Amino acid sequence: MNRGGVLGRLAGGLVYDARFVRGHRLQPGWYKALKVVLLVAVVGVYLVLFGPARTAVLVAVFLALCLVLHVVYRAGTRRFTTTWLDFRVEERDGTMTPVSIGKVYYSAIAVFALIAFASSQLVGLE
Repeated sequence: MNRGGVLGRLAGGLVYDARFVRGHRLQPGWYKALKVVLLVAVVGVYLVLFGPARTAVLVAVFLALCLVLHVVYRAGTRRFTTTWLDFRVEERDGTMTPVSIGKVYYSAIAVFALIAFASSQLVGLE
């Protein structure tokens, strides 16, 4: 496999991003865990209320929109090293360190959740 090709760069980028998400201090650990628990609970309740097909649409639309947001932020912040929109970095010990992310990012997530819900309800599934 050519590690310098598109797939190699994509895999390297995913590893870099996973390490960033796992290691950043933008949110306390309990908050990250709470987000996961809430997401699983919402998907579980949605599955019971609306069935697997609509739940699949909800999850697919939400994840696709969040992926686009992630890629936009990744590009805008030059791999999370530059201040951009509501993402802030500061120099600490000679390294640019992320310190906050705010209203624009979380507002987009809320709008994406509404779009995903509407999409799952409007799709013609029986």
